[in-house]
Amino acid sequence: MMLAIDTSKPIVANELLSSLFSHGNEHPEGWGLTYLPAGDEGRPATVREPKNAAVSERVQAILREPVETAHLIAHIRKASVGSARLENCHPFGQDDHEGREWELAHNGTMFEPRATKPFYAQREGTTDSEAILPYLVEASDTAVAQGADESGRIEAIDRAIQAIAPGNKLNLLFGDGTHTYAYTNDANKTLWRLRLDDGWAFATAPLDGRAWEPMQLCQLQAVHDGEMDYEGTPGTGVFTSDNVEYLRMLELMSA
Repeated sequence: MMLAIDTSKPIVANELLSSLFSHGNEHPEGWGLTYLPAGDEGRPATVREPKNAAVSERVQAILREPVETAHLIAHIRKASVGSARLENCHPFGQDDHEGREWELAHNGTMFEPRATKPFYAQREGTTDSEAILPYLVEASDTAVAQGADESGRIEAIDRAIQAIAPGNKLNLLFGDGTHTYAYTNDANKTLWRLRLDDGWAFATAPLDGRAWEPMQLCQLQAVHDGEMDYEGTPGTGVFTSDNVEYLRMLELMSA
């Protein structure tokens, strides 16, 4: 499960974080949190641990104090690829050629990793999810090197995601130091958004009783300082339960 927040001014995120981390028993293979503390102009603070967030003493210690931030990504892990170890905990981080500080969390599975497999050597861990980050960073760097402006750079990121959507289960929350991005191609409604007073929150499922709405499938959305700055054209590659059955059949045939 995942959570992202992007607001124009810092908010106290403890209630949303507490709701997310309370699901740790169903996602016990680790947790992670990256956020820029209010008033801090430096690098985001990142904490990860390969333990159940619901019983983690570090989580409890973090939540005892106000987590005041305008930019946050958090994740609790149910392992599908890769063991329960620190290097496999999300969010993953990387800087691009322009010095932007990227962080990415993913819920899903790369059943068809041909586009991301060349980036496996850049991973610290063993998850298929981690390779998505350098794949997207390269798309951004290439666009900038070719003279793209900011809108063109975001469109290049969008095209890169649309290219890997078919055959894969993608639920992505990531940031690049200027925008927070959300994307899902999962027909089972596994990414939701909530309009806040000063911005947006995104999560795998509604985390409280407010008016969360399911994300548009196969559409990249990007928020900058609380404002929805980009809503891409919905693409193809919707992932359904039929895909799962098909992939299971292929696995059985190749066994």
